[in-house]
Amino acid sequence: MTRLLAPGARVFAVASLASVLMAGAPPARGAGLEGAGVIALVNKQRAANGIPPITTIDQQYASSWCPHETEAPFTQGETGRVSAPDDAWSANSTPYTTAPLHQYIIYDPLATVAGDVNTADGTDCMGVGVPELLAPITDATPTFYAFVNERGPHYARTSEVARELPTTPQQQLGEPASERTGPQILLYAFGLGFNLQATTVTLTTYSGTTVPGTKVALEAYGGVLVPPPLKAGTSYVLQIAWTGEPEHSLEGFEVTTAPPKTATQTVHFATPPAPAPVHHRRRRHR
Repeated sequence: MTRLLAPGARVFAVASLASVLMAGAPPARGAGLEGAGVIALVNKQRAANGIPPITTIDQQYASSWCPHETEAPFTQGETGRVSAPDDAWSANSTPYTTAPLHQYIIYDPLATVAGDVNTADGTDCMGVGVPELLAPITDATPTFYAFVNERGPHYARTSEVARELPTTPQQQLGEPASERTGPQILLYAFGLGFNLQATTVTLTTYSGTTVPGTKVALEAYGGVLVPPPLKAGTSYVLQIAWTGEPEHSLEGFEVTTAPPKTATQTVHFATPPAPAPVHHRRRRHR
């Protein structure tokens, strides 16, 4: 699957069950962050949201294909690719700030290996690796993570428009690409298997007011929250009841089906206060 971030960012992801990790030093470059510098920022953003860090840098995950991610085979252990037409990385923003489905790969809690390079024209390319992919997804203990904002859960945007192609979370839910939504929060649920369903989605303010029209665009082991635009300076509680797939086991010639696992994810987040209006003092003319 390939997605584009207008005018040219791309994400490509597959699942791989084998993983051989090779650490490599980032190549020298005169302009733009890459390699260890970018991964350090990503880890700071992951930590702000309670997500485990990338622990190994393997530049081949990006340099082997950048910028043509669909034209090169995957390096062993590599599971996801994203690219963007700029490399504007900072502690508070990334080239993928308006692209939740790209971010879903970058901030995947299972990803512990990554490489990042940029081209002469400033294109950013990142590849990630997810060792032991299957075990955490089917583990018996449900585990949840959420990515709210690069600065953490107290800085949720009041509204945004996701800009990536060929589809965005709001488009997956039947809304137009231009639809302005509330903060599109990344949700990860492990231990319930693949192809989860969000059976109930409830978003309320801390005072108990329900936010109607809140939906989730589903991914393989979680999804992206798509609420309506929210109020500034307000705290929220999100609760999602997840249901996995039924479990099938084969004994001899007999197939046994167990009911799917269920669990509830709770996410606390807040939007920052609205900026204070700027008052311009009038000059007094004599």
